[in-house]
Amino acid sequence: MTQRMPKKTQIGTDNWLAVLAVGALLAGCGSLWLAKVNTAVPAPYLDEEFHVRQAQVYCKNRFHVWDPKITTPPGLYLVSWIIHRLTGRCSLSDLRALNLVTVLIGYLYAYVIIRGQVQSRSPPGKQAGLVLTAANLWLFPPLFFFSGLYYTDVQSVFWVLLAYQSFQRYCRRGFSSWSDAFSQLKFGVIALFFRQTNIFWVSVFPAGLSLISSARTLRKKTAAAMHGRKCWRAVCMDSWREVELYDLPVYEACIEDYAKTAVSLAIVTLVNAKKNISILFPYITLIVGFAGFVAWNGGVVLGDKSNHVATLHLSQMLYIWPYMLFFSWPIVAQAFLQGHVAVCSTWPQLVRKVLLFGLLTALSMVVIHYNTIVHPFILADNRHYVFYVFRILLRHPAIKYIAAPIYVLSGYAVIQTLGMRPLAQHVESEDGTSVAQVDASRTSFVLVWMIATALALITAPLVEPRYSIIPWMVWRMHLASSESEMADDKTSKPHKDSRSRQTLYSLYGHVLETIWFLVIAAGTGYMFLYKPFVWPQEPGKLQRFMW
Repeated sequence: MTQRMPKKTQIGTDNWLAVLAVGALLAGCGSLWLAKVNTAVPAPYLDEEFHVRQAQVYCKNRFHVWDPKITTPPGLYLVSWIIHRLTGRCSLSDLRALNLVTVLIGYLYAYVIIRGQVQSRSPPGKQAGLVLTAANLWLFPPLFFFSGLYYTDVQSVFWVLLAYQSFQRYCRRGFSSWSDAFSQLKFGVIALFFRQTNIFWVSVFPAGLSLISSARTLRKKTAAAMHGRKCWRAVCMDSWREVELYDLPVYEACIEDYAKTAVSLAIVTLVNAKKNISILFPYITLIVGFAGFVAWNGGVVLGDKSNHVATLHLSQMLYIWPYMLFFSWPIVAQAFLQGHVAVCSTWPQLVRKVLLFGLLTALSMVVIHYNTIVHPFILADNRHYVFYVFRILLRHPAIKYIAAPIYVLSGYAVIQTLGMRPLAQHVESEDGTSVAQVDASRTSFVLVWMIATALALITAPLVEPRYSIIPWMVWRMHLASSESEMADDKTSKPHKDSRSRQTLYSLYGHVLETIWFLVIAAGTGYMFLYKPFVWPQEPGKLQRFMW
């Protein structure tokens, strides 16, 4: 069924109280954290020493001065300079407060984005779930921690979020608005001023989603939707002749279907190459511009190139799954317990999944054996939690291999949770043409998301929890849009009663996730503030635990 997407997504009057109430909670937590940090840590700590010094140099209009130890672009310092020009303030506490303000603004933007992905009015329980999801994106412990420190992460995530909102608008208008294309380009460039790896989230990721949306539009115009599993020959022929995208729901797909989707998308993209070139204009421009910067700069990072050499680090795509499951287990567990995730219902299915599990575990062990990279910074700095994780993994040669099935099971749980909603939708663009809504429960979305995640992670030799913030945020944001449709049922009363119970259980999951994040934030905050220690080689200087 075709639905008309509203031209503008606004915070409705029916739930503005919930938005304000949760926003007040977020502001209260952030203000308390910032105040505690300013009291306990009155001087710049760790990387803040470089960032604060550089920002204050910019506040003095000395833009030609650059600290060679800084590896990221100057976006954070330019924003601080603009604020200094407006307010005259550039102290440490003022600079730290910038991230808290960004979190609060980002919360509202996140809600607008998530609300815009819901195609019909949801019941109050779902509305509350959307509000909590928007807040939880910013309460995510590895991100929220830096809302009280002067680091680049909060601003980096914020501008990627704005770039994604711009993509939504570009997609909603049928990729026909040049002003939206330039808006994509503008926010993409701004995001790159905060972190170089954002290139994958402001170009590769939205480009992939744009191709998927374009392919679905073609499919609707030329033929009926492709249903069920097909052989390789049928997939290729239908993709070429009928311009149909092979794109099964996650809950139906096996690993082979992801490969078929990739091939099908490539064929459909080639068939419609002329239109796709214009659609991809902002993303191609960003990629070409970024490549030019890398060539001019002699590398991706700005400074300290010797310690940040790009390398192939496939193990990063193993570490991310338990990372995501650790933080989001309330949502994943809720999906499994409510039966929204497909499980084995027959013996053949069970046998296939056991064999696949064994194969993926074996492949993971191969990656672990040949491509485990332990950066010198990891084992040399016991202030970061990742130091203790690797100390466990390296305690005995067998432990890192024993972790392989944990990686596989975690990845299965995280990906399958996206498959809670089996139905795809089509919406109409603002100019009346048919546009396919991005559907996170389809194999195509998972494929594009995983490609962007891999590109952002596997080139980094250093394992940092902060590097996985945006992959988690994108997953979590689309998970919210996937589960929201489960509340929209217009059939019999028993079905409506069942949906009401599902909505209530879903809300419990969101609340539990919020509580879990606050518990982690309180624990890590307490360790940072009140459990400092001293290195023998630096007597009298307090060291603190952090992400």
